[in-house]
Amino acid sequence: MFVETKRSVGKNYLYTQTDENLNFVGHIHNSFEFITVTEGSMDCMVYEKRYTLQAGKGMLIMPNHVHRYESVKSKSFLCVFSPDYVIDFYNDTKSSGFVNSVFDYTDCGEIDILRDESASKYLVRSALYRICALAFKHLSRGAWGGGDALTAASWKSSS
Repeated sequence: MFVETKRSVGKNYLYTQTDENLNFVGHIHNSFEFITVTEGSMDCMVYEKRYTLQAGKGMLIMPNHVHRYESVKSKSFLCVFSPDYVIDFYNDTKSSGFVNSVFDYTDCGEIDILRDESASKYLVRSALYRICALAFKHLSRGAWGGGDALTAASWKSSS
């Protein structure tokens, strides 16, 4: 396991990549990481909990969670972004014990926006907030994947 320092510092950090058969060792950083599988399937391990992502699924990995990827046959899109892009979401979830979520994901133009280096910060933030909103429906509380999925109503009542 290693710390990715370049993905852990600075404001307005945004990195995207498209992969075939992504395999990456355990690592940690202070940024969010969104991954979606566009073809095939892959395994994502967060701490030691294994999540299998099929095509049409996405996952939002919270900052400072150790994670890694294993894949034999897949295509995927990955985006690492600093919390300041989604500061309200970050502030609402950072101390709430939220863990990573797997959710149904259909690209509605977010991937093109995130890849476009000339996209305005408002378009980028809107794309990232849509992803966070989809993930929020499936976030759980608990140690590394345990706990029940939260609804917006149950989260508000427990905050």
